[in-house]
Amino acid sequence: MGNSGKYEVIFETLYFEEGCSVVYGIRTDDRQVRDISTDKNFVEAMAESFNKEHLDPIHLLDAIEDMLP
Repeated sequence: MGNSGKYEVIFETLYFEEGCSVVYGIRTDDRQVRDISTDKNFVEAMAESFNKEHLDPIHLLDAIEDMLP
């Protein structure tokens, strides 16, 4: 199993013609996934779960897909 870094929530503001939206993602030492959800609490729960389970970053995309509604 590889070294799993601490997962952190990241955010960015996306601008559209009709307004803007804040989207949240997750990053670790060498990987990041942007624009997972507009629900900050949902993405925070993901990151907390990944940290608790010591998720290897190689599995990050699969773990996110598995948790999406």
